[in-house]
Amino acid sequence: MPNDSPSFTTIPLDRGVTLHHHRSDRFKTEFVRVFIRAPLDDRRTLRHLFAALLSRGTQDLPTRRRLVSRLQDLYGAGYGAAAQSIAGRHVLALRASTVAGRFLPGRPENLKSLLAFLSHVLSGPPTGADGLPASDVFEQERRSLKRDLLGRVNNKARYALDRLHEEMYAGTPLAHPDIGTESSIDAATPLATLAEGMRTFSEGEIDVYLLAPCTAGQAERLVRRHFKLAPRRKERLRPLELAAPRSRVRKVREALDVEQGRLTLGFRIADWTPGEGYSEVVLANTILGGGPASKLFRNVREERSLCYDINSWLDNVSGTIGIQAGIRPENHDAALRAIRAEVRAMKRGRISDDEVALARAAILSSIRTVPDSPTGLIEFFYRRRLMKRRGKTLKAIVRGFERMSIDDIPALFERASLDTIFFLDREEPAHATA
Repeated sequence: MPNDSPSFTTIPLDRGVTLHHHRSDRFKTEFVRVFIRAPLDDRRTLRHLFAALLSRGTQDLPTRRRLVSRLQDLYGAGYGAAAQSIAGRHVLALRASTVAGRFLPGRPENLKSLLAFLSHVLSGPPTGADGLPASDVFEQERRSLKRDLLGRVNNKARYALDRLHEEMYAGTPLAHPDIGTESSIDAATPLATLAEGMRTFSEGEIDVYLLAPCTAGQAERLVRRHFKLAPRRKERLRPLELAAPRSRVRKVREALDVEQGRLTLGFRIADWTPGEGYSEVVLANTILGGGPASKLFRNVREERSLCYDINSWLDNVSGTIGIQAGIRPENHDAALRAIRAEVRAMKRGRISDDEVALARAAILSSIRTVPDSPTGLIEFFYRRRLMKRRGKTLKAIVRGFERMSIDDIPALFERASLDTIFFLDREEPAHATA
């Protein structure tokens, strides 16, 4: 565990623009991550396509060949652009890394070169004489995105989870996969994609994470010199506009060519506030189904052999508890009863000291490995920043989990009610039941 200094020094650069610097000599590589926030709305498809175009080139490096050549000049620098949902936002993320100059002959100023490169990326993807991305490149990326969407059925666990969300959150952006729908991909145009991406770049709140062996003052001067970022409005996480939890459970059964059924349950927590009880949520989920020492794994899988695999998750943005198990279809009813029994046990506070100790140990072990990966370290603290969590050091976060009580966990589960059951079966059902 690192010493008890802040893991990142936070430096406001302007309204809505923040630098986070971590000085470390542990790694031989210097890392820069740029996160630009956007709403979790129906424009996610356009942002995914925009990120794909950025991965292929910039205004100054308009072809993949020239982009790769430039990265090679930076001693084999890594670079990528992606769009993803994180903690209730949709985020355009840029990453770049290169060998620290102190390990190279002549000690080149690689960090300056890396920041200069990213400043060109922020000018947008390559465009032609008409001011738009090349149509053939755009079509390649659109076909690739569509293949990813249609190919999700090959991952049965992922497909079952997507279908659960589709049933639970109909009429909201949460109902669809993160990359959108087939119709939204078909409707995307180069103009709309470029406009949405550049709007996000110019309006979205920005966090720049810099992990390099320089001082905070040096980091600030470098970023200010290379990134000309205008002030922007600070965003706030607003409650998702979800329908009230169902008074009657919705049951949906679907048949596919599968050997193993996927039983997926979605519980809704009443009167949920995004970000509520973050630490309690982590501990509660770990006790319920977050690993091999959890209630679901030990009691449903190991003791009763009712499933091949089982896990749970608790989304503290939407207030959803999810459980999924791979089962024999003939074990559907028995597995469902056993799973619901474990949720009732959580409601009634039937949590043993051993279960708490094992869950706490698993969480602390996971936190202690965070500094081993630069990417993991950055993403860990960025997610905590989005959720407005206190505790700026890993030691402080560890102490919080060591001292945490389970007194509030039964009340948390008492507010939860089963909303939807989705079952991916290997047999053709007579009809889907609602």
